[in-house]
Amino acid sequence: MLNELNELVKLSDVTLTKINVRDLYPSFSQLIERSLINIDKPRGPSSHEVTAWVAKMVGAKKVGHGGTLEFKKAVTSPREWSSYDFF
Repeated sequence: MLNELNELVKLSDVTLTKINVRDLYPSFSQLIERSLINIDKPRGPSSHEVTAWVAKMVGAKKVGHGGTLEFKKAVTSPREWSSYDFF
């Protein structure tokens, strides 16, 4: 983790402060406008369909998706996981 001077510090050296989300985003719509929702999409519906459903559920005007990641098909064994970037 980097501090305000761009110096690398251990997490144990940092004092974590509790922040009330309601102080940052007083309304649900403001929170959703700046949110990322991770979904483990089931087989069947397309990513486009799920995106449309989420947009309707939360009342968002703009919703997008990062595509379909076929992780279970692409990786055949846990030894191969190290070659993938997770973010």
